[in-house]
Amino acid sequence: MGTPCRSTCKLNSTAVCVGCFRHMAEIANWNRLSLKRRHVARIMAQKRRLARPYAQQPLDQLEPITSHWYRQFKRS
Repeated sequence: MGTPCRSTCKLNSTAVCVGCFRHMAEIANWNRLSLKRRHVARIMAQKRRLARPYAQQPLDQLEPITSHWYRQFKRS
């Protein structure tokens, strides 16, 4: 199962990407997730997208995803 990344990677204040609506923990650990966990992550992302679409995001408060974010959320 491929990544749902849309290459518009910016995080809102809850560490959710406003491009794919995955939480940073899901993004940082995507390659380690089982197919079942990836499926669950996609469902959760869809729910987040429906709850707060891109147009309703506070665009002035977004942060780009950097290596700092990956290190913070990456599981060993």
